[in-house]
Amino acid sequence: MRASQVSHIIRAQVEEYGYSAQNMLHHFKGILKGYLPFVVADKKMEELKTRENLDDGAVDYLRKAVQYLKDTGAKRLIYN
Repeated sequence: MRASQVSHIIRAQVEEYGYSAQNMLHHFKGILKGYLPFVVADKKMEELKTRENLDDGAVDYLRKAVQYLKDTGAKRLIYN
């Protein structure tokens, strides 16, 4: 690999990290305000699927995320 190719890859990766960090901060601020992001995913998945036009992969991912939160003791993100 040439130096310019490596530089491009590193730059793209740093941009992705920056986006991910902003995304995490956005969600953290919401949780601090009392928003529980997985309540609808846990209780009304079909409604969420229809409203947000989610495909089967997205629904499966959300179900796994909710189960992971339950299994790891992070239920406070799901329930009031």
